[in-house]
Amino acid sequence: LYVASDDQGLILRFNGEFGDYLGRVGGPISTPQHLSFGADGQLYVYSGLQRAMHRINPTTGQILQTTGSIG
Repeated sequence: LYVASDDQGLILRFNGEFGDYLGRVGGPISTPQHLSFGADGQLYVYSGLQRAMHRINPTTGQILQTTGSIG
């Protein structure tokens, strides 16, 4: 389970069955919104403040690509 923490600028990962906190993924990302997994298995996160889309490896948390306006 992935949750966007808008006030902290983080994507948080939880165990979907038991709710255990598993750590953060990527970030920090300004106002993370609209989380979605692509057909490629990567996590896509839209940043409302930056007006940019981030492609993140959900296993490593590494931001692989950012497209759109930053700033």
